[in-house]
Amino acid sequence: MKRKYVIGLVLIIVIGTMIGVYLYKLSVYRATARVAPTRNDGGKISVVASFYPLYFITSEIGGEKIEVKNMTPAGVEPHDYEPTARDMMDIQRAKLLILNVGKFEAWGEKINEDLKNTGVIVVEAGQGLFEGNDPHVWLSPELVKKQSRIILENLVQIDPVNETYYSENAKILDDKLNKLQTEYLSGLVSCQRREFVTSHDAFGYLASEFGLTQVPIAGLTPEEEPSTKLLTEIVRFVKEREIKYIFFERLASPKLAETIAEEVGIKILVLDPIEGISDNDMEQGKNYFSLMEENLANLRIALECQ
Repeated sequence: MKRKYVIGLVLIIVIGTMIGVYLYKLSVYRATARVAPTRNDGGKISVVASFYPLYFITSEIGGEKIEVKNMTPAGVEPHDYEPTARDMMDIQRAKLLILNVGKFEAWGEKINEDLKNTGVIVVEAGQGLFEGNDPHVWLSPELVKKQSRIILENLVQIDPVNETYYSENAKILDDKLNKLQTEYLSGLVSCQRREFVTSHDAFGYLASEFGLTQVPIAGLTPEEEPSTKLLTEIVRFVKEREIKYIFFERLASPKLAETIAEEVGIKILVLDPIEGISDNDMEQGKNYFSLMEENLANLRIALECQ
């Protein structure tokens, strides 16, 4: 009887120990699953960026360790874009969703709510960088540096093993942005004019960084039609200042800029807000930096720089 009691006690201890070990391993697994980055079949961390500039910055920092999807298709105006069912599937499978924030992504607030408790981390890369409601921070190299730091911090948070790799790539990106700033500063230092007329109020941060003045025809989105009064004032401004060029952008209709240019007898040039990139540009190997350099070249023409 005593022997049976001892055997039973031993069995209870063994079974209890096994259950304890199992529960411990299960808790470790669950904790690890909560923080482990979501990876694709190739072992890369899955990231979705809402539009091209954020896609580009993230790709530069993440390199071969991540797979980034640019949610806004090539050649599409991101102000108007709404996520498709396929986009939502990609987002839910990703570890990071990178937004500009503010009113740029009209769907941003709702998706933030929808993704609660899914494990997807929403990164607002423009947080704290806006002045008023203007979302176009990526056109200022200085502000892009700040966006890149926010993205770097989040990549390191979900994948600390590759912190050195991400940090080195971020440093390379920072150096490229410093070089771009130097090109703009030297390229715009000796200009006859400091004011430029644009079809879209997208270049305020760029103008502020380099001591220029933007005179926009439309509002913060290309769809914001100017009033008749504003158009009259712009025509008068162009005539009084003897402006020789009006800028329009690739992804929006140039109609307003062409109308004013025709009425006043001046020329139009492209000033790209780089909200997206066309298939043709991608085929030619263009990217954020080459498009910013094209913008500088056209600004130098319009501002009559030496």
